[in-house]
Amino acid sequence: MESTSIESYKTDPLDAAVEAAWNKGIFVVAAAGNRGPGDESVSHAPGNDPYVVTVGAVDDNGTKEIADDTPTSWSSRGVTQDGFNKPDIYAPGAHIVSNLAPGSKYTGLCNECVSGDGEYIRAGGTSMAAPMVAGAAAIGFQLDPTLTPNRIKALLRDSDRPLTDSIDELSMVDAARRFFNDGGKLANQGLTPNQYIDPATGDIDYTRSSWSRSSWSDAGELLRSSWSRSSWSLAPETVANYAAAAADPTRSSWSRSSWSRSSWSTSWTK
Repeated sequence: MESTSIESYKTDPLDAAVEAAWNKGIFVVAAAGNRGPGDESVSHAPGNDPYVVTVGAVDDNGTKEIADDTPTSWSSRGVTQDGFNKPDIYAPGAHIVSNLAPGSKYTGLCNECVSGDGEYIRAGGTSMAAPMVAGAAAIGFQLDPTLTPNRIKALLRDSDRPLTDSIDELSMVDAARRFFNDGGKLANQGLTPNQYIDPATGDIDYTRSSWSRSSWSDAGELLRSSWSRSSWSLAPETVANYAAAAADPTRSSWSRSSWSRSSWSTSWTK
């Protein structure tokens, strides 16, 4: 899921949601997007949030060698509207073979990408790269269930390997390297949370939003507005003036129009 609008991570509700999940101990991995290295390409939530791990895609060119691994041309990268470099890390995301759901529309979109009697598809995208990092994080949690998202993020960054291209010095996840004890380093220190996050609890504070459990209740008897057989009529001399237009305004009326028990359910937006 990705926001279609461009907004600071400090005010975007989707960023608030992933930060709340992170604070609850859920390791959040976001795909960087497939917009290439253009302006605002990494400015969409939740990939623009500095707390989560945003993943870009690498093409390993179908070899075991790592020297020819390069970022794909379509993998989003750059600086967010809040000044953070994204993605945080890269992973293989080109020509990835994965399961294909039965009856998927992808079969018609790219028939040559489908194999194994429709059971598998070969595709590329940062959405294919993000699970690689999620899997590496899962290994860390399995090795030490007491680890936190901030600790895992720090370990991933410290166990990656350099990936150099002509523009930036980049890093790629390396699941083959062991997680190690580096003194308990933590990521995300000193960051400013989203404005909807309560710093004391790490949860979303719904009272900070513009809509807070707003609802419409049934109006009292004296306030019930309705139209009941109401009609508009005109004086005889006015009707005469309209005669030349062949219109009979006395036929216009409002019939039994009313407001029923409409209500707003509990909702929250920024």
